Amino acid sequence: MKSKYWTFLYFCWIAAILWLSLVPGPPQVDLPLLSWDKFQHATAYGVLAVLGGYGFQVKLSQRSAWFCSIFIAILLGGLVEILQGMTSSRSADWLDFLANTFGAVVFSIPFLRSAMNDTQEK
Repeated sequence: MKSKYWTFLYFCWIAAILWLSLVPGPPQVDLPLLSWDKFQHATAYGVLAVLGGYGFQVKLSQRSAWFCSIFIAILLGGLVEILQGMTSSRSADWLDFLANTFGAVVFSIPFLRSAMNDTQEK
């Protein structure tokens, strides 16, 4: 898939995260595993980091794209928690921020390792 499509999906995913994180009553999933809040956080930010890792390769080296994507996902996760603390219907939670960070890092590890191996082989 071309990087411009990854970039488009990346920004759509950011919009979805912001909407789901800031609306007063987000939709609820009725599946046992997916209803676990921290799993949802880790998955959302893990997918964000992966989409960004591919999308940022339009302008950055593969390795830089992955590091940048992880950093932005962590930064966005913190910003969203701060914004949730400013609403009357949501609350900030450090454990959510940790789940966001965990997801961004763990989902990206295989791709980042591959990028670092490709860099070392050149």
